[in-house]
Amino acid sequence: MNSAASINNAFDYIVKAHLYDQYPLDWQTIFGNQQPLTVEIGFGNGEYTLELARKHPDRNFVGFETSQSSVSKTLRRMFKEGLTNVRIVMTDGRFGLRNLFDDESVECVILNFPTPWSKGRHFRRRVAVTDFFRTLQLVLTPNGRLELATDVLNYAVDVYKMSKTLGFEPEEMVINGPREIMTRFERKWRHYERNIHTLTVYRGNNEKCDRLLERSVVMPHEKLLETEASIENLYSGLNQSHKSPSGNEICVYKVIYEGREKDTFLIKTIAVDMYDHGEGEFEQHYFIDIYKNNRQWLLKLDPISRPFITPAVKFSIRSLAKTLKKQ
Repeated sequence: MNSAASINNAFDYIVKAHLYDQYPLDWQTIFGNQQPLTVEIGFGNGEYTLELARKHPDRNFVGFETSQSSVSKTLRRMFKEGLTNVRIVMTDGRFGLRNLFDDESVECVILNFPTPWSKGRHFRRRVAVTDFFRTLQLVLTPNGRLELATDVLNYAVDVYKMSKTLGFEPEEMVINGPREIMTRFERKWRHYERNIHTLTVYRGNNEKCDRLLERSVVMPHEKLLETEASIENLYSGLNQSHKSPSGNEICVYKVIYEGREKDTFLIKTIAVDMYDHGEGEFEQHYFIDIYKNNRQWLLKLDPISRPFITPAVKFSIRSLAKTLKKQ
């Protein structure tokens, strides 16, 4: 799937990771070779990763980005140039790095000017937080590294201190040093004499941590006899937070769309997985189908909006069936 030989249009560069049934992904098959992997989280318009791909055809590059407009611009350039050693995944980079790559399989992870999220209540939105470094300990090769560039001194200092505390080997920070590739964003900041802080951090020990995706995917579903269910219960459960006993899986049912005969329903759902003792979180938006079949109500994920099958997604199906059931 999406191998180097199958790039026939721009959209072939997108790896639809949520549709796979085995994790972590087999990147050697996706690229059609065994070249070392570099991952950029939040690649923006793709300028940095694409230039790396041009300069290093003997390496493979994976970019994470959630902005549709940024991805669209990048795809057009990739296809026009005929690059075969780059792929894009549209999901949260912290989640994707941990769950889509095997142990000790990534040579380099790049963070170019990540959003600093400096306010205390927003700190957990940063890429470079504790759970991210646990992921690096899991997926980086023995000599693997994190490369950071930022115009925010405090961000660079925090990454340096955190990495050292967690057993990594950071080099000394460099201010306005030479760079193999300089993006338009960086050139702009340097023109205005804004300092650019770069930092390279090498992996220490290899450490295991939990993944949210199981190796083999089983699609969650629930069934209820028609006599066991009360559709009115669906509406009473709207916009309420439902939590699993552990508190690690949370879901909210936001909107109900009814079929004409009121024998089919589409439930807009938000699910949040908490992991690493609440230090990490992953949020997904999707729909759950409810429909009647042979005197039964069936609850399944809507295939068009299919999310990653995480514990919170499974919990949302079970919780909705429990809500639907007559008390």
